[in-house]
Amino acid sequence: MFAYLLEQNRYLNIFGIFAILGICFFFSKNRKAIDYRLIVHAIGLQFLIAIAVLKTSIGSALLQKVAYYVTK
Repeated sequence: MFAYLLEQNRYLNIFGIFAILGICFFFSKNRKAIDYRLIVHAIGLQFLIAIAVLKTSIGSALLQKVAYYVTK
């Protein structure tokens, strides 16, 4: 059951990202000025950082060091 909740949470997080982007698009006064290339690159960079932190030991260790110094 726990694995099922984690799987559902993953999809909910992805939905949340697109919901926030949709809300921003909806309330934008100048939709032609939106740089879609920048948005795609930013989401891609966020995805790559998440993979580095969650799936590699180096990324996890680096995040733990940063967390240590932030909370120090």
